[in-house]
Amino acid sequence: MAQPKKDMWPFLLNLKEKNIQQVVFVSLIGVEKNPMTPHHKIEKMIKELALPYTFIRPSFFMQNLNTTHQKDIQEDHDLFIPAGHAKTSFIDTRDIGEVAAICLTSKEYLNREIEITGPKALTYDEVAEIMTKELQVPITYSKPSLLAFRKAMLARKIPKDYVNVMVMLYFITRLGNAKKVTNTLAEILKHPATDFKTYVKDYREDFL
Repeated sequence: MAQPKKDMWPFLLNLKEKNIQQVVFVSLIGVEKNPMTPHHKIEKMIKELALPYTFIRPSFFMQNLNTTHQKDIQEDHDLFIPAGHAKTSFIDTRDIGEVAAICLTSKEYLNREIEITGPKALTYDEVAEIMTKELQVPITYSKPSLLAFRKAMLARKIPKDYVNVMVMLYFITRLGNAKKVTNTLAEILKHPATDFKTYVKDYREDFL
């Protein structure tokens, strides 16, 4: 996804040729204000091709912690994340999947942009506090700079394009663009969004 023109354009052209009835694209909250993100470029491509669409714009995935950032949490008990003191309205990907399934089976959300978030915006200090309590292991938040984070990720041989996208997203977070909270998810699913404490309990084994 780091190179939308190369990775996504041929796929979208194929969808156009097949007269696909709907594209449900999981994008990014606030993407309309951030033209440099790949998500913005992909949304633009979909609209340029006049594909029937639903753009699901979620906030930051909770599950990034037990995937992308799992190594630091498991080995160092640290959130090595360059988000500064900014708040993030973390969302559980299981909730996103439920929303996507509903959007795919209902015409109600055709040609709409849907912003969904978790129930509360948290700082990473608050995240560390919740994880410490639920895991019964002291979790710290080291607040690395964007440059230090980028250097560390590249040293781990993570692809440069992917690292650059992560740095861009955390830069956006630092600007305060990840703290928005909406009730849209609960309205669509008819039940509350999963809170961060529940997520940590459910994925406990991934962190230890």
